[in-house]
Amino acid sequence: MSQKTPKVRLAFPLPVDSTHPPTKTRTLSKQQAYLLLLGSIAVECTGASLSKRSRDIGSLALFAVACFLNMTSMFGLNVVLSRIAVGTAYAAWGAIGTILVTSAGVLIFQEPWSLLKGLYLTMIATGVIGLNLSHS
Repeated sequence: MSQKTPKVRLAFPLPVDSTHPPTKTRTLSKQQAYLLLLGSIAVECTGASLSKRSRDIGSLALFAVACFLNMTSMFGLNVVLSRIAVGTAYAAWGAIGTILVTSAGVLIFQEPWSLLKGLYLTMIATGVIGLNLSHS
C-alpha cells in the first residue's frame, strides 16, 4: 500500500513556476531603516514603561496596550533587518532601549540614579558606536 502525501494549503501561496515570480516589495534605504529602528525602539520603550505602570496600578488593559506596543516594535525590528546587519540593529536596539528605559525609570518612576549607572550606560553606548563603525 502506498501512502498519499497530504497536501498543505498555504495562507499565501508560493509561485508555481518562474513565469509568475513573487511580487517585488519596496526596499528601505539605509537612512529609512535607521529611522524605523529608532521609531521601533521608542515604541518598545513606551511599552516597557507602560508595563511597569500597569503593574504598579494593577491595570490589565494598560498591560494589553504594552504587549501590543512590544509586538509592534518587534515588527519594526523585523523590517529593519532587511537592510541593517542583525548584530548592529540588535545592539543599537538593546543599548538605546536600555538608556531610554533607565532614564524613564529615574525620571518617571523615581528609581535611584548613581554615577556608576551613568558610567555603565556610557560604556554600552560606546560599544554600540564601535560596532556600527566596524560595519562601515
